[in-house]
Amino acid sequence: MNIVLHLFPRKSSPSVKPPESDTVGYGVYIVRAAGCVECHTPARHGQIDKALSFTGGREFGLTGGMLCSANITPDPETGIGNWTQEMFVVRFRGYDPVVFTPAVLKSGDQQSIMPWTMSAGMTTADLAAIYHYLHSLKPVKNKALKIRPLVAK
Repeated sequence: MNIVLHLFPRKSSPSVKPPESDTVGYGVYIVRAAGCVECHTPARHGQIDKALSFTGGREFGLTGGMLCSANITPDPETGIGNWTQEMFVVRFRGYDPVVFTPAVLKSGDQQSIMPWTMSAGMTTADLAAIYHYLHSLKPVKNKALKIRPLVAK
């Protein structure tokens, strides 16, 4: 019966959207809505390691290798600590589907599972808030390999 009771739907408790003027709070709201922590955090047995949130290194199997997500903490060496807000926004804006033409990838080219074109549709205020929130985090040094070839057995 204990299991059955936990299966009943619960009343939702949506979070309140902070004002855009609260850049860090609004950034938390956008990052949670976008699910950034899910891909940019290592996982073990399907569960993210919350102690390593946003440090990158989550592995995604692709044809020919394993792709690892990037460290997006403000570490200046292995994360986005040296990025300016403008650099951050431009990185996303470069994938605006109106002006972006995806390249044809050849064998060995680096892949990405980042939803760049979807993220490029965010407003400048959204992207700036994400930047401010990420820069409010503790910098963590973690050089995640971008792509790791599969080893033949």
